[in-house]
Amino acid sequence: MKADRTLLQILKAVNYSQTISEVADKLYLSQPYISNLLKKTEVTYQARLITRTKPIKLTAAGQAMINGLQAIISEEDRLVTAIDSLATAERPPLTIAVTDPFMSSQVTKLASVYAEANRRPKLEVRLLADNADPEEMRHLDIVIGQKLLESDFMSLDLPVRQLYFFLSSNCLGYQPHQLYQPYSSAIFKSLNQTKYVGLADHSSFQRYVEMSFQKANLSLTTHMLVPTIADALRAVTTTSESTTITTLATAKQVFPKLDFNLIPIPSNFIALDTTINVRRGSNEAVKDLVDFLQGELIATQKRDSARHS
Repeated sequence: MKADRTLLQILKAVNYSQTISEVADKLYLSQPYISNLLKKTEVTYQARLITRTKPIKLTAAGQAMINGLQAIISEEDRLVTAIDSLATAERPPLTIAVTDPFMSSQVTKLASVYAEANRRPKLEVRLLADNADPEEMRHLDIVIGQKLLESDFMSLDLPVRQLYFFLSSNCLGYQPHQLYQPYSSAIFKSLNQTKYVGLADHSSFQRYVEMSFQKANLSLTTHMLVPTIADALRAVTTTSESTTITTLATAKQVFPKLDFNLIPIPSNFIALDTTINVRRGSNEAVKDLVDFLQGELIATQKRDSARHS
């Protein structure tokens, strides 16, 4: 099959060449290889395919060979596509579960990019509660969030991300000509009595946040709970004097015009470690996806860190 494709390239190149040496140069093949392949084919079919005089030319048999090879190769390509489609339909989906609420939008975007580039139509991304039952993890390929202690998984660390309080453009403290407001105790005190938009189905994270508020003597009242960080950001824009916690990457996805302020949260106040947990003994498809996700997530974190600095 490969020889058929090579022969087709050689015969097509004859139309634009003076000698077999020129054909060899154009196709990055050796002249002896081309001569041997032509001779072998001519012996098989008992017909001369090209004239050997300068300039070389296709014979009628050579042109007929081009037409026949093109038909064979086109049919072969259709067969490969059909078989690949059947194999893909029978292939189980790769499943990615995200328990880190700040990663769901980013992981979903990266998964769609990967699926498109790798012709992988069956890719499933799930957002799980941070206290998900271990039984839910049984059939997952990749879990992005807290480090799993189950022996079935191995963990790959991701960089610690900077978290921020989010101020929308309708907040009294909003500064329209800057993205970041520097952290200060005065700014944190100004958040007292501010409404906080939190996350439903992330009870562990919510408890952690509320305990951190109490420890820092912040009187933020949980105003409402929503499914995702993106929902929380949108809710803040329609709720007076409110805030939520976000990352730069998520805020940029929701508000690409960057019409908001971010107040960095000290790591000794709230910090979130995230890992990529992958099942041990995973196949090459899973490993390839993990490599892609890890590389892209690290690169995004580096870009965001550089922007902040």
